[in-house]
Amino acid sequence: MTGAAKDAVIVHDDVRGERPVPFDYLILAVGSTYAEPIKPTQAEPTLVERQSSWHEAAAKLAAARSVIIVGAGPVGVELAGEILTVYPHKKVTFVDMASQGADAVAAMASRASPCLPRHHSHQA
Repeated sequence: MTGAAKDAVIVHDDVRGERPVPFDYLILAVGSTYAEPIKPTQAEPTLVERQSSWHEAAAKLAAARSVIIVGAGPVGVELAGEILTVYPHKKVTFVDMASQGADAVAAMASRASPCLPRHHSHQA
Protein backbone atom coordinates (compact mmCIF):
# COMPACT_ATOMS: atom_id res chain seq x y z
CA MET A 1 0.00 0.00 0.00
CA THR A 2 1.46 3.33 -1.01
CA GLY A 3 -1.41 5.59 0.02
CA ALA A 4 -4.97 5.85 1.27
CA ALA A 5 -7.93 8.06 0.52
CA LYS A 6 -11.44 8.22 1.96
CA ASP A 7 -12.72 5.38 -0.24
CA ALA A 8 -9.67 3.57 -1.70
CA VAL A 9 -6.12 2.49 -0.95
CA ILE A 10 -3.38 2.81 -3.53
CA VAL A 11 -1.45 -0.42 -4.00
CA HIS A 12 1.61 -1.18 -6.08
CA ASP A 13 2.51 -4.52 -7.57
CA ASP A 14 5.11 -5.45 -10.16
CA VAL A 15 2.51 -6.60 -12.70
CA ARG A 16 -0.07 -3.80 -12.71
CA GLY A 17 1.89 -0.94 -11.14
CA GLU A 18 -0.01 1.53 -8.93
CA ARG A 19 -3.77 1.28 -8.83
CA PRO A 20 -6.60 2.20 -6.48
CA VAL A 21 -8.49 -0.55 -4.63
CA PRO A 22 -11.86 0.77 -3.42
CA PHE A 23 -13.37 -0.05 -0.03
CA ASP A 24 -16.31 0.81 2.18
CA TYR A 25 -14.39 0.16 5.43
CA LEU A 26 -10.60 0.11 5.94
CA ILE A 27 -8.77 -1.86 8.64
CA LEU A 28 -5.04 -1.37 9.19
CA ALA A 29 -3.71 -4.62 10.69
CA VAL A 30 -0.02 -3.94 10.22
CA GLY A 31 1.45 -5.47 13.36
CA SER A 32 0.93 -6.19 17.00
CA THR A 33 0.20 -2.62 18.03
CA TYR A 34 -3.38 -1.43 17.77
CA ALA A 35 -4.88 1.83 16.63
CA GLU A 36 -8.26 3.25 17.43
CA PRO A 37 -11.01 2.11 17.74
CA ILE A 38 -9.29 -0.87 19.42
CA LYS A 39 -6.88 1.22 21.48
CA PRO A 40 -8.32 4.22 23.34
CA THR A 41 -7.53 7.77 22.29
CA GLN A 42 -7.02 10.83 24.48
CA ALA A 43 -10.62 11.84 23.69
CA GLU A 44 -11.95 8.64 25.33
CA PRO A 45 -11.02 8.76 29.02
CA THR A 46 -14.10 6.85 30.24
CA LEU A 47 -15.65 3.47 29.48
CA VAL A 48 -18.83 5.18 28.27
CA GLU A 49 -16.86 7.11 25.65
CA ARG A 50 -14.97 3.92 24.64
CA GLN A 51 -18.25 2.04 24.24
CA SER A 52 -19.57 4.83 22.06
CA SER A 53 -16.51 4.51 19.79
CA TRP A 54 -16.93 0.73 19.59
CA HIS A 55 -20.61 1.06 18.65
CA GLU A 56 -19.78 3.67 16.01
CA ALA A 57 -17.06 1.45 14.49
CA ALA A 58 -19.37 -1.59 14.57
CA ALA A 59 -22.11 0.36 12.78
CA LYS A 60 -19.68 1.48 10.05
CA LEU A 61 -18.47 -2.10 9.60
CA ALA A 62 -22.03 -3.45 9.48
CA ALA A 63 -23.00 -0.91 6.80
CA ALA A 64 -19.92 -1.56 4.64
CA ARG A 65 -20.26 -3.80 1.60
CA SER A 66 -16.51 -4.33 1.36
CA VAL A 67 -13.59 -4.27 3.78
CA ILE A 68 -9.88 -3.92 3.09
CA ILE A 69 -7.52 -5.26 5.74
CA VAL A 70 -4.00 -3.89 5.39
CA GLY A 71 -1.79 -6.62 6.80
CA ALA A 72 -2.24 -10.33 6.06
CA GLY A 73 -0.40 -11.60 9.10
CA PRO A 74 -1.97 -13.53 11.96
CA VAL A 75 -3.87 -10.49 13.35
CA GLY A 76 -5.27 -9.49 9.97
CA VAL A 77 -6.25 -13.06 9.09
CA GLU A 78 -7.93 -13.55 12.47
CA LEU A 79 -9.81 -10.28 12.06
CA ALA A 80 -11.02 -11.36 8.61
CA GLY A 81 -12.28 -14.61 10.12
CA GLU A 82 -14.17 -12.72 12.81
CA ILE A 83 -15.73 -10.37 10.26
CA LEU A 84 -16.74 -13.19 7.90
CA THR A 85 -18.22 -15.19 10.77
CA VAL A 86 -20.64 -12.35 11.52
CA TYR A 87 -21.00 -11.06 7.93
CA PRO A 88 -20.43 -14.07 5.63
CA HIS A 89 -21.38 -12.19 2.45
CA LYS A 90 -19.09 -9.20 3.00
CA LYS A 91 -16.20 -8.81 0.53
CA VAL A 92 -12.91 -8.84 2.47
CA THR A 93 -9.65 -8.01 0.66
CA PHE A 94 -6.13 -8.23 2.06
CA VAL A 95 -3.42 -5.76 1.10
CA ASP A 96 0.02 -6.81 2.26
CA MET A 97 3.58 -5.94 1.26
CA ALA A 98 4.59 -9.62 1.32
CA SER A 99 3.68 -11.54 -1.80
CA GLN A 100 2.69 -14.58 0.26
CA GLY A 101 0.47 -12.89 2.86
CA ALA A 102 -2.14 -15.25 4.28
CA ASP A 103 -0.45 -18.23 2.59
CA ALA A 104 2.54 -17.72 4.90
CA VAL A 105 0.23 -17.83 7.95
CA ALA A 106 -1.29 -21.09 6.67
CA ALA A 107 2.21 -22.53 6.21
CA MET A 108 3.16 -21.57 9.78
CA ALA A 109 -0.03 -23.19 11.08
CA SER A 110 0.63 -26.43 9.19
CA ARG A 111 4.18 -26.59 10.59
CA ALA A 112 2.85 -26.06 14.13
CA SER A 113 0.03 -28.58 13.80
CA PRO A 114 2.12 -31.71 14.57
CA CYS A 115 3.31 -30.06 17.80
CA LEU A 116 -0.18 -29.37 19.11
CA PRO A 117 -1.89 -31.87 21.43
CA ARG A 118 -4.63 -33.93 19.83
CA HIS A 119 -8.09 -33.79 21.37
CA HIS A 120 -10.54 -36.53 20.62
CA SER A 121 -14.25 -36.18 21.12
CA HIS A 122 -16.27 -39.11 22.35
CA GLN A 123 -19.94 -39.52 21.63
CA ALA A 124 -22.15 -40.87 24.40
